[in-house]
Amino acid sequence: SNQRSLTELCEYLNKQSAVLSGNLVELETVYESLDPSQHSLGCLAVLAARLQGGNVENWDLLLARIDTLIAESNEEQIRFSSHILAELCHLLSSELVKHDLPIRGIALVTRAINKLQPNPCILTSVHSDLAKLCLKAKCFGPILPILDQDITEIHKDGDQFEAMYLLLYFYYGGCIYLAIKDYEKALYYLEVGVTCPTAAVSHIMLEAYKKYQLVALIVHGDKPKDSVSLPKFTSPIVNKFLKPLCSAYTEIVNAFYLNSAHELRNVFTKYRELFETDGNLGLVNQVVQEQTRTNIKRLTKTFVTLSLADVASRVGLETPSQAEREIVEMIKAGSIHATISQIGRAHV
Repeated sequence: SNQRSLTELCEYLNKQSAVLSGNLVELETVYESLDPSQHSLGCLAVLAARLQGGNVENWDLLLARIDTLIAESNEEQIRFSSHILAELCHLLSSELVKHDLPIRGIALVTRAINKLQPNPCILTSVHSDLAKLCLKAKCFGPILPILDQDITEIHKDGDQFEAMYLLLYFYYGGCIYLAIKDYEKALYYLEVGVTCPTAAVSHIMLEAYKKYQLVALIVHGDKPKDSVSLPKFTSPIVNKFLKPLCSAYTEIVNAFYLNSAHELRNVFTKYRELFETDGNLGLVNQVVQEQTRTNIKRLTKTFVTLSLADVASRVGLETPSQAEREIVEMIKAGSIHATISQIGRAHV
């Protein structure tokens, strides 16, 4: 009977959320009378309504309450109301981002994930909130061990799991790995975002696909062109609907493989505003640098000795000293083996 009454209470609270958020003053009185460890469901519903009502004046009080609730909440009630806890986290993270306070939600949302997860290999919809907060706060320490964790199953809130939260987690995860310059992991996360089995494409997939194409060039640019295309199991929907929306990015890929710095810069200049609006200008810049390095690598396979002026003109750099800088960086990174003599010649 306890199980039945919890289910009924859950349904009742879901129906009442609009009524609750319309009576913010009374909520205060209601909350004071509840005990988080006894009335976890009621507390969750009241706090979610408080967030939905907007205009939070006292973040310290609200965050302390949510924190206490997550720490003290009744496990059985939370199991029944995981979708209300998830909803609370979705609301909280978007409000904190809106008010430029993302860092305040990180520890709290991490605790909510631990409460919702039977084990660390299970993905919850709240993972996407944590990734968003960490990305906006530029605070990556708390999320990296979670991103490194292999996912074996998905936790449903109630009876469903919205694909949007899965896509957002992988998209934000890709952006976080980009921010710390771990391009291989970024590529993997973006690829999952683009290749999720789907019956419809979303805006998130489109943004992931744009970044995927650029990061693939940074990671695999020195390999043949087919190594930057999507895997065979990608949904045909992606090719049909996403590709036509990404023509500027396709042009970047094509220009990259012409091995001509001039062609690539032309495409860059042509679509500069679009790349800026998409938030991908920095990545396109890195693709331009990557092409230079790939072209230098190709030269080192063909020639034993080359003057720096020769390298510069062949790979489209302005001056011999720029060529020298690139070669020094590449030697340091171990991507080529070469020495530079005093008279400005590269011996490879």
